Amino acid sequence: KELGQFIPSNTVITKSNYRHLPEIARLLVSLNVDQFQFAFVHALGSAQENFSSVVPRMSMVIPYVKKGLDIGIKAGKKVMTEAIPYCLMSGYEKYIAERLIPSTEIYEFNTKINFDKVRPTLAKIKGENCRQCDFYNICEGVWREYPEKFGFSEFKPVEKKNEEMVPRRLEQVLENLIKQNNLVHQRKTLMKSWRNLFENFNP
Repeated sequence: KELGQFIPSNTVITKSNYRHLPEIARLLVSLNVDQFQFAFVHALGSAQENFSSVVPRMSMVIPYVKKGLDIGIKAGKKVMTEAIPYCLMSGYEKYIAERLIPSTEIYEFNTKINFDKVRPTLAKIKGENCRQCDFYNICEGVWREYPEKFGFSEFKPVEKKNEEMVPRRLEQVLENLIKQNNLVHQRKTLMKSWRNLFENFNP
């Protein structure tokens, strides 16, 4: 910070720390980070071997996630979550990181991986009921390892009222276009224009 650098932070949510997320948020605010993210643990490697002691139930985590986000929001920080589906983030949908992650290629052992395609198709999964959710087209689901252990009972499809459906679906289209065309840096301006356009929308 003294050198004028932009400082982001990522906290992986685990069974041992999820109750402390509000405290962690207060610490990060006091350290004056520019951005912080709460990412649900991806149970691979040793985390998978010790699944029961590392991975908490998402439904238990959410209240602490939202309290932590509120602390950052109140302090004027950029905050977000990762790997938590829309159905659990009611009222906080705009803080879901997957909405903003640009198209990314990573290299692993001399192999090029299109990360934004691998993540939602191979690393994550959705349940059958998810097809009924209004967020189906933009939600990536959850890490595959989670429902293999706990199932999908925590995830309930979100259905908007009819008068909200059209602008919401149009917003989903815009979100997808922003990601597909690598316009993440222009997202704020584009979304502002969208809101001005549909501010008094009458279905």
